[in-house]
Amino acid sequence: MAIAHDVDAAAAGLEVRRLERIGEHLRDRYLDPGKLAGCQVLVWRRGHVAYFESLGNLELKGARPVRDDTIWRIFSMTKPITSVALMTLYEEGRFQLSDPVERFIPSWRDLKVVVRDGAGLRSEVPARPMNIRDLLMHTSGLTYGRELDHPASRMYQEAGLLVRDFNLGEMARRLAEMPLVFHPGTSAVTSWRSCPVGRSINTFAKRCSSRWGCSTPSSTFRRVSRSGSPPITEGARTNRWRL
Repeated sequence: MAIAHDVDAAAAGLEVRRLERIGEHLRDRYLDPGKLAGCQVLVWRRGHVAYFESLGNLELKGARPVRDDTIWRIFSMTKPITSVALMTLYEEGRFQLSDPVERFIPSWRDLKVVVRDGAGLRSEVPARPMNIRDLLMHTSGLTYGRELDHPASRMYQEAGLLVRDFNLGEMARRLAEMPLVFHPGTSAVTSWRSCPVGRSINTFAKRCSSRWGCSTPSSTFRRVSRSGSPPITEGARTNRWRL
């Protein structure tokens, strides 16, 4: 087990023994039971690495250990990036978490929820409007169309949202035509929530530019080629674990 040499818990204002409980917890609760093959943990505070540890193996049925220089393929990174960008605007007082999404994306004003009705389906008006908090917490009622055993999930699949390349505005418009699979705030499932989050950011940025003359630097985001992607670590987790 290799530990980075520049770790300095004291400089970060933390206590070494307590930080070591992180690794103990992960080994006892996730690695030893086989819920995870391996992982890597880094705690950074006040400009210093307080804790760093590489744990377990690259595959559940393999013997290659996780090393400090292991290259990982990380999924769903659009979600934290867009969420942090949105919360930055929240800090500036641009919106409230309870604000309805339709306030910033007007085409989402007439969303419907599809529910089972005996052997059939019926469409309902949401018990309350979807709000910004729902988008951040996966409680919006949206889906990718593959997570739930729900008739409406098939509609997402047939719409081809997973395989077609739309710009942000068109994607938001098409999602507005999709039914919700549950009433906002009543359940949680991973979904296309990054699209409306990004569209909301776009709306805030336009309002900021027109009202206060501010702008978002063009260097904030840049297009990255998909060629030369890092190696994929297969079998690093099973579908049994839950955080």
